[in-house]
Amino acid sequence: MEGETIAVKRKRIASLLQDGFSQNDVVRMLDCSKRDVSAMAKMLRETGISQEALANLTEGDIRQLLTQEVERDDDYVQPDWEYLAKELSHPHVTRKLLWLSYGNTTAPEGKSLYQYSQFCARLARHMTISGASARIIHSPGRSCYVDWAGATLAVRERILGKDITVYLFVACLPYSGYFYVEGFFDMTQRLWITAHINAFEFFGGITRVVTPDRCATAIDRTPIYVTQINEVYNEFIEYMGGAVLPARSDKPKD
Repeated sequence: MEGETIAVKRKRIASLLQDGFSQNDVVRMLDCSKRDVSAMAKMLRETGISQEALANLTEGDIRQLLTQEVERDDDYVQPDWEYLAKELSHPHVTRKLLWLSYGNTTAPEGKSLYQYSQFCARLARHMTISGASARIIHSPGRSCYVDWAGATLAVRERILGKDITVYLFVACLPYSGYFYVEGFFDMTQRLWITAHINAFEFFGGITRVVTPDRCATAIDRTPIYVTQINEVYNEFIEYMGGAVLPARSDKPKD
């Protein structure tokens, strides 16, 4: 992680932790100290801040979240968190806009308004407790989602008249909604790699992150508690210039 700013380093640590990697995994992947990873894990656990909100924080904001003592909510003007959570689900509504609107509130004597980092942390905490879901904000060129589709097709063999199953590989760029679909007669590792090559050629390049949905050709399912990326697949994506970041298990809203 040489040459990175402290803010970038901490955001990378937090991103991997939020994506389900263990603290030990993050230490190995980023070659950073256990102390830094443990501190970020504690901050994420206590604040419940989302990846979207974290990406907008400055180094000062992150440092404040890491060092601040537990504050009493009674010391601050409390917005309608339930209303804000619902507003956040609307198109073009961001945490920044909600905080700016909140900042126009006149604080009564003895109370303060939340700073942006505090506001995001408490909104995230409310959404975690209430079970609310936020829209995922995607960036162009950052990620590509890949998987074998659950549904299959079939082609009829002309001579014997038998139906042959066709398995569908799907790759999607979430920012634009642009997608690539190709059919194969099996779901072997070789064709999984072939499908990626064809998809990247179709898109005109590879994204920084490729996210498979835990299929057997991408994930080694032998370890129970650790997500282990298939070695051949991981080497292929790294060779192409990207990184594999699998979807978390049992997290359909990611």
